[in-house]
Amino acid sequence: MDVIRWIDHGLRSIGRYGGSSIREPIIRLSVMELILVVTILSAWYLSGPLSLFGLASILIASFYVLGIHRVWSENEKLRREIAQRIIDEDPDQHPDLRLNVLIVSMHLIVIVPLLLWRLNDVFNLYSVPEDVTGKDWWLFGIDLLSRSLLDWAEVYEVKWSRIEPDAWMGRHIVLALLILIDVLLIQSILRLISIHRTIREGVLAAGRDPETAARIGERVNVPLVRSILDDSTDEERRNRIRALALTGGPEDAMRIWPLLNESDLRSEVLATLVRIGPLTLTDRLLSSDSVALRLAAIQWLKIVDEDEAWERIARCATDPDSTVRASTIGTIDGAPIRHAEPVIIRLVRDSDTDVALEASRQLRRLDDAETLLRVSRPLLETGSSGVKIHTIDALSQIEDGRVVPLIVGMFEDSDENVRSAAQQAIEHLKRIASA
Repeated sequence: MDVIRWIDHGLRSIGRYGGSSIREPIIRLSVMELILVVTILSAWYLSGPLSLFGLASILIASFYVLGIHRVWSENEKLRREIAQRIIDEDPDQHPDLRLNVLIVSMHLIVIVPLLLWRLNDVFNLYSVPEDVTGKDWWLFGIDLLSRSLLDWAEVYEVKWSRIEPDAWMGRHIVLALLILIDVLLIQSILRLISIHRTIREGVLAAGRDPETAARIGERVNVPLVRSILDDSTDEERRNRIRALALTGGPEDAMRIWPLLNESDLRSEVLATLVRIGPLTLTDRLLSSDSVALRLAAIQWLKIVDEDEAWERIARCATDPDSTVRASTIGTIDGAPIRHAEPVIIRLVRDSDTDVALEASRQLRRLDDAETLLRVSRPLLETGSSGVKIHTIDALSQIEDGRVVPLIVGMFEDSDENVRSAAQQAIEHLKRIASA
């Protein structure tokens, strides 16, 4: 048993140091392909007097394929223990090697014939016609692989190669390869079934406990999104949306954003989009015909709190719907003044009285006297009483003599509240002047 464990450890080390531990999928696959291409080409061209080196090269390729399978087995064992809460780790730190194993295993179509060819060159194990070529050896390998797939070639008496085992050792090697290929095939099928079952159970459990899906990792995202979009109960969908926030990525955000139209799910979807969605997705929401989606986009951008987000919010000041404009001016209250100023100036003259009133409350944020004076004059002439009161309040905050006649002019306003606000503003300016 110690020998078997030592061999298994050695194979896993070959696979791990051969690129299987690389997190980036494209780089990982590129490294694996490079190793296999180099070793296979070396085995192909190292023939004749160099056949021993060719044999060594193709053996490296063979052990490398076995090593990738063993690393995959180890990774899936760890992932299963994480899903079962036996250990507490990030499952995605153990790369998902399903695609890599498939592509690497496909190289066996070339590796097996080359291995048999170079073994014969070195040890003369097979009965080979004199006019044999590389194509014959490849067909010999295909014969061998065909016997591993339910032995259908034997049943239908299909045979492509003219090469036959000669020495007993040649037959033993063929038998060993057949057993090895069968073991790899059966293990891979059983492992894929186990992975599929774990993912399905994780998705079902996520309807009650979002953390369960997080313990399976990113591979759960696609079935999780599919379950969110089906007709399960709202509570289960909310929990699965929360789970997606833990494991999902930008591509998953692109799949669930239409759910913002559903009021019962909007808060969970919005929180998930903020966590995993690309900011560019808000452009699609803001250009939507749905007022609810445009409002959701504004809330998303407010949470992001970055210059790029505030710029997008500022553009909503021109939205045709007053509800969206009202949300814009309410949200912009927390923005840096350089983003808030053009929105305030535009919306303080808005045709909707509620929007204009809310914008006038923020006039006191304008820190440039010239800008405030320029904006205030038409507001004091034509604005509503509420807008006039907020404008007077904003003017009273700046120490500039030009504001006095503007405020004094409001002493004759028809609205008593405006006259009272003007008097209080003048008294405030007197106190400042005498201080």
